[in-house]
Amino acid sequence: MFEELEKINSRPEPFEFYTASDLWTNDYTSKQMLSYHLNEEVDLSSRNTIFIERSVNWISGQQSKWFAWIHLFDPHQPYLPPAPYDKQYEHDLYSGEVAYMDTQLGTLFDFLSDRKLNSDTLIIITGDHGEALGEKGEKTHAYFAYNNTILIPLIIHIPETSGGFIEENVCHTDIFPTICDLLDYKIPAHLQGESLLPIIRGGKRQQKKIYFESMTPYLNRGWAPLRGFIQEDIKFINLPIEEVYDLHQDIQENSNLATKIEIKKFKADLKKLRNQLEGDLRLNRSKKIDPDTRKKLETLGYLSGRSSTRKKNFTRADDLKTLLPLQNKMLDALDAYQRGRYSDALKGLMEVVEKSPSFVLVYRNMASIYKNIGQVNNAVKILRQGLEKNPGNVNLMSKLGIMLTEAGIIDEAISLLELCVKEDQYDPEVFNYLGVAYFKKGDFKSALDRYRQVLELDHNYAPGYNNKGSLYLVVYQKNRDERAYEMAMRNFNKALEIDPVLYSALNGRASAHFFKNNLSMAQEDWKKAINSNPDFADPYFNIGISYLKSGDKDLALRYFSRCKKRLYRRLSPGDQNRLDRLISEASH
Repeated sequence: MFEELEKINSRPEPFEFYTASDLWTNDYTSKQMLSYHLNEEVDLSSRNTIFIERSVNWISGQQSKWFAWIHLFDPHQPYLPPAPYDKQYEHDLYSGEVAYMDTQLGTLFDFLSDRKLNSDTLIIITGDHGEALGEKGEKTHAYFAYNNTILIPLIIHIPETSGGFIEENVCHTDIFPTICDLLDYKIPAHLQGESLLPIIRGGKRQQKKIYFESMTPYLNRGWAPLRGFIQEDIKFINLPIEEVYDLHQDIQENSNLATKIEIKKFKADLKKLRNQLEGDLRLNRSKKIDPDTRKKLETLGYLSGRSSTRKKNFTRADDLKTLLPLQNKMLDALDAYQRGRYSDALKGLMEVVEKSPSFVLVYRNMASIYKNIGQVNNAVKILRQGLEKNPGNVNLMSKLGIMLTEAGIIDEAISLLELCVKEDQYDPEVFNYLGVAYFKKGDFKSALDRYRQVLELDHNYAPGYNNKGSLYLVVYQKNRDERAYEMAMRNFNKALEIDPVLYSALNGRASAHFFKNNLSMAQEDWKKAINSNPDFADPYFNIGISYLKSGDKDLALRYFSRCKKRLYRRLSPGDQNRLDRLISEASH
């Protein structure tokens, strides 16, 4: 750490950090034009083209054996295929994403073919889940575990091998040992899957049962956990209302056989299977809290004397099939939000938590909506209500810590987030949020320490590099230390190397260019940030101010007007007033 950063942290009063909601005055160069990355989401469809291009470029440069893992997000909800697929499939956007994905994969495979790499390249294609698209009442995925979401393709291209179709049930854990087997590497003994090479050659599975689960409803709603297994043609789903299907006769799972067979054996087999898979090295993430920290947080009202314990016994009322209407009501409310019907969305979500107070995901969604429409205090309020119903829930505490940071209640945010990192020492996002809280407090040393911890946990965590860049740029702006500027640019560039469309990093790098009077480079990055996420307000303000600085009021007005048309309702009252003043200035 360079000396100037130490000096800043030794000051008795915190150095003020400006975000877009603070900075908009006519003194264009004396304020910061940065954003820090919290939990902002962005449409990922545009990333696939970038990732394919980067993959092709990387493969082109390999001179020896290589391995590439390429993860493309589409097809995935929300269904937002890029042009021209959005128009060609306007009544079936999911199929539009499938078509877009097919085109992108075609680019990759054409490259491999043109380079004559197909003859010595092992290619494996699979997905992580399917989409229910309304079947069984499920709109997307991660709720039930029917075949419409867990029966997915696995395609293996083995050079100089004739093609074929294999109906044997296999699973993702089988992929790693299969690769080892095909490449003549020793299969590590601890792997739970098995090589598929014997099956490809006509054999059968050695491990008879394939385990599956859907734990999101349990973890984020407090509803019954879903677990089960498939053994040959029989599928068992363990819920309060048990389900058993004969997949050979009933692939669509319409005829539940659970009432016609002895269910105790299936439950015993599932318990035995889980014990085998967990093994002796099961990771226990439950961390003890030291007495002083616990006492402090009990005083603040977060623990009610002890951390909450999860429900262990479930009835038919807790079954996912019983609670499906609440799940879909939440999704309908989120759809209303996406369509700009904010009050309808919040009303629907409130109705859900009134009926199911343990549905912590809804409190988090409501907080995000309040934050995005400029009502951070209401976000804090709803999260406090959620914690009253679910004391000790780390997901709610971390979200509350984020919103307290947004609301400027920094000391409380830090206390809460420090608890969260004690509870879960493996989640980079929580360390990241804590770094932001220290950042806003003016404690740059602690912020930098937390960002470093983020990157120790995940060295490809782009928001961590972005936040380090923002920190160093603030130091540069205050003290004109060129080393700080160099570190800022290095971290922004690293973030964008990992995630080329991370809009907060584009906004930060643009700000760095702006402070060096490189207006054209700054404006180019701000344009990219807007294209990456049109609902991110900062770059509209920033690029407009940059055009005002250069005397181009027409272009400034264009961006300010775009911001008002698209985002005005989401801005805080203070930002609305600033935007109106800037529009007035650009109009005269």
